[in-house]
Amino acid sequence: GTAVNPLLRAAYLSRKMKEINRNNNINQTNATTPEEQLVTLVIPWLELEEDRLELYGNNHNFKTSQEQEDYIRDWLRGAQMNEEADPVNGLRILFYPARYHTGLKSIFAMG
Repeated sequence: GTAVNPLLRAAYLSRKMKEINRNNNINQTNATTPEEQLVTLVIPWLELEEDRLELYGNNHNFKTSQEQEDYIRDWLRGAQMNEEADPVNGLRILFYPARYHTGLKSIFAMG
């Protein structure tokens, strides 16, 4: 679906940034604290269960944003992106509160 493309783009960008960060750390021999660039994927968290059911169906009705994040990270592992799936050192995932508008078929931030 359309959600996979941003996830893959963020995961590949995260992979590339790790490579850049490693090269920068090697090249900064006299720097005390090299700056590390991280990648964060920002995803809407549909606060209402009825919104999640309408948009995702029964098969992907996550009760919490953590459940949804776990599902995303498992998907990345299945795509052989284990390093990017690591919650500590991999891709950062940030959720923002949102609602699904049925008439407009769109997700809107709430806050």
